[in-house]
Amino acid sequence: MVGTVYIPNPSVMTLDLGNVTMNLSVDGKSIGTSLLPNLVLRPGNNTVPMQARVDQLTVIGLIQSKYKNAILPLDITGNSSVKDGKSLSYYAEAIKSNTVKLDLNVGPALSAVGINVTNIVPT
Repeated sequence: MVGTVYIPNPSVMTLDLGNVTMNLSVDGKSIGTSLLPNLVLRPGNNTVPMQARVDQLTVIGLIQSKYKNAILPLDITGNSSVKDGKSLSYYAEAIKSNTVKLDLNVGPALSAVGINVTNIVPT
């Protein structure tokens, strides 16, 4: 997946976090990871690019079993912050301490690859 994310920075500081990776999960089950490449947060509102790798079979299994409306309660938790090959542990610990929760509608993404969620039959 490729998209953009909105990250507010209410401070007056500019923060260069490098490549930030995040863990993606639903109900405590990992579904993939996301990357915010070369993340620099400037004071105010930031809209930045995001890339994610998601296990499509796991997502389809969740839709078949529990989330038949294709809306997944996604938990996003920090994993790492790396700049020029070096871990930025101060930033990594900060992003690990915060979990972002959101409802993600995966129906359009699955539809784009030819999977119509209304036709998924539980096995």
